[in-house]
Amino acid sequence: MGTTVKGKENPWKIKAVERSKELKSVNKELARQYERAEKWRTAFYGQSGVVKAQAAEIKAKSLTFNGFSDGPPSLTPQSPHKSPRLQAYKYPLSVIWLCVVLYRGGLSLRGTCGALVFIRDFLGIKFKIPSYGAVRVWVYKQGLYLLKKGGETAKKGGEKWALIVDESYSLGKSRLLLVLAVRTSSLKQGQRLALSDVPPVMIRSSRAWSGGDVSLALKEAAQKLDGTIAYVVSDRGNNLVRACQQNGLPHVPDWSHYTANILESIYAKDDGFKRFNEEMGKFKKKRKQSVFADYSPPTLSVKMRFMNYLPFLEWANIMLGDFDRIPAGIAAELRFLKEQELFIAEMTDMFCKADEIGLLLKTEGICPRTHTQGMKQVGALGKKYPDNARVACFAQGVNLYFGATMPVYHKYAAEAGNVAPVFNAVLASSEIIESIFGKFKHRCLRDPKRGFSAIALIIPLFCRDFSPFEVFKAMSSISNRDLEIWEKDNLTEKGYNSFRNVFKKFNKKSKRGACFANAA
Repeated sequence: MGTTVKGKENPWKIKAVERSKELKSVNKELARQYERAEKWRTAFYGQSGVVKAQAAEIKAKSLTFNGFSDGPPSLTPQSPHKSPRLQAYKYPLSVIWLCVVLYRGGLSLRGTCGALVFIRDFLGIKFKIPSYGAVRVWVYKQGLYLLKKGGETAKKGGEKWALIVDESYSLGKSRLLLVLAVRTSSLKQGQRLALSDVPPVMIRSSRAWSGGDVSLALKEAAQKLDGTIAYVVSDRGNNLVRACQQNGLPHVPDWSHYTANILESIYAKDDGFKRFNEEMGKFKKKRKQSVFADYSPPTLSVKMRFMNYLPFLEWANIMLGDFDRIPAGIAAELRFLKEQELFIAEMTDMFCKADEIGLLLKTEGICPRTHTQGMKQVGALGKKYPDNARVACFAQGVNLYFGATMPVYHKYAAEAGNVAPVFNAVLASSEIIESIFGKFKHRCLRDPKRGFSAIALIIPLFCRDFSPFEVFKAMSSISNRDLEIWEKDNLTEKGYNSFRNVFKKFNKKSKRGACFANAA
């Protein structure tokens, strides 16, 4: 091919020459900076021979590295151009890995791109900054890879699994079902579940989740795990309980949701409780923007207030403890605390006891020992408040909880036999799935017109750390077509329904519709 076409130089030839000159100058500057750094490092440690030998070895490895035939790569800190490139990607692996890690750490898509600019300027390295759209695709591919890997690595014969299921999070017209798998042999006594212990095996959205739909999802999850499902932990949603019954799986109610329902049945219609909340609400509304705003009670969710009511009681007890030091201007407004002091003390003891038993079960699980300790604490509460109907109702609810969950433990222990795991107990908490949903809510825009998109694939990123080698595998094995297929099979109502499509008559055929169309 000639260098000229019709008397003019080819523009690609000119760009190639300029690019070659630019790369040569960049490599020359990088080599100079590398030698300068080695000089100062050698002078500091006083080990010139050792440092030079190690530097030569690292440099030789980086120059002779070819793919991943010899194992995972070590990303060279000198330049992202030295890290291996992926086929069909114009960005090096180090840049892709860094983008996914930064996004997982809490940055937004645009924030990730902005952070790369600061990193580039700080380190003095020249590389092209990817767009936020490219970062989004990389994040989705990594999430889909980890989601698939969570099911594939679980296929080990003889494993027993516990499932944590919830479908509480909704967006627009869709509700998200999340299934987490817990390998019972990896649990440790006295330690709560960590995010790394619960790889997600299913993420799916639907307009409504009936018991039959959840049942099919549990069957699919069991096939992915290729093992024995020992039991399922979730709240007491009718669809979740029915799905467990249809699959013949033991169901363990989450302690926090269970006790919240007990306490709600005790106090929701109680006159003293209603008065306490009304007076507290009036005081907060009146003083929240005054000079006495520091004395206002906290703001908590109304929907799940019985799961998070302890901060209110803590505020009430602090006010009562130092009531004499409260300014005279608001002491009269807080007089209701003095009048309900005994009621507040009883309610505090009951909520604290539920929290203490919950902490015991979250760290030790359900077993005969925790059953005995939990009932002892409830017995001590009954002795403190004899002939108290509310305390008796709470004790009865706790007794029913252990009565329903201890058979699950005995069945699980009998099936474990001689290969009993380290954690010889049954999980009693699904708070880990609530924390995952909490992280996801901060990343997902709450637009009532929108449904779930592939952004749901960021959930696996929360549950696992990943190496550059895993990023390489994800980018190599997951294609854009795979993302489209996953969205089609697992997500519903993900599109944006504009208000213009609500009324079909309002279109370009009408005068007003044509007017707006022309204006647009």
